[in-house]
Amino acid sequence: MDYHDILRETGIVLIWAPELHDKGLYVPYAEECGSDNGIIFVDSTLSEDETECAILHECGHKIKGHTLSKLSAPQLHIINEAKANRFMISCKAKDYLEEIDYHIYYYTPERFLTRFKLSVEKFYDMAEQEMEKIAFEYRTQLIY
Repeated sequence: MDYHDILRETGIVLIWAPELHDKGLYVPYAEECGSDNGIIFVDSTLSEDETECAILHECGHKIKGHTLSKLSAPQLHIINEAKANRFMISCKAKDYLEEIDYHIYYYTPERFLTRFKLSVEKFYDMAEQEMEKIAFEYRTQLIY
């Protein structure tokens, strides 16, 4: 999924930041900057793949929304980060399936995560779950 389309559809403003502490940062309310839908700051020194993953992750915060509950702030942060990671992985997994021409043999979490330089240890379970959903969605196009 092209992050440019997502930014355009959501109205999120993208700002390149040369000295950002993290890869990306989503600020949901940025009225003083003329954005009702928030701003995403992205480290301008990232590679193309890292940039795309960071932007998709930060878009996930807007698209998947923030969890409202009586959980503590750290618990909410963990949940919101997981939602954003899941959105990013889902988008990139669809891209990866197309990139490998729908060959199911190559559509494994390890290959996918390695291709996009994502932590196998951190993202394996989430990638496996999302990739299974996507494989089912595209089952008629898969090559065995």
